[in-house]
Amino acid sequence: MVDKMSELAQNIIAGLEDAIAHASGNKNNTRTTNYDFADAKSIRKNLKLSQSEFAKIYGIPLNTLQNW
Repeated sequence: MVDKMSELAQNIIAGLEDAIAHASGNKNNTRTTNYDFADAKSIRKNLKLSQSEFAKIYGIPLNTLQNW
């Protein structure tokens, strides 16, 4: 059956197998990217800004800032 699968299908299956291996903690060829986010609360407090002021200055929706 593998012979009849398109290259796209084979690539999708290979990608899913890599994802499963990665999620299981097995080493494979997957690439990961980690992001470190700034501590918005500490920055805001050091600047002596309210949540509303900080959100307005940096163009962040207030609800987003509050959920961080």
